[in-house]
Amino acid sequence: MKKKEIQRIDWNIAKRLIEFSYYIGKEKKTKIAMKCNLNYEQLTMYLNWLELLEFIRREMDNKKVEWISLSERGIDFYLRKLRNVQSCGILESRIQMQNLSV
Repeated sequence: MKKKEIQRIDWNIAKRLIEFSYYIGKEKKTKIAMKCNLNYEQLTMYLNWLELLEFIRREMDNKKVEWISLSERGIDFYLRKLRNVQSCGILESRIQMQNLSV
């Protein structure tokens, strides 16, 4: 079976993934896919691309569960380039509202 690759980067998807990872921290791929509104195949392709850029890191726990989180480079990219971008502010607002209700 031929491995699928991203033909064209949709920066809105990349921004959602980076922003979600910044605010949530370490998470499993299935939850990231659900929260970022992606199917599993799309998520895998974008995570592979972000890993090539060294924006994310993958970790396996002792139960062989893979966890995804932003690397230092990914955090730096978010803080310098994406934090003030209005199109991504929706997720930040939702997270702040969730924190208020806790």
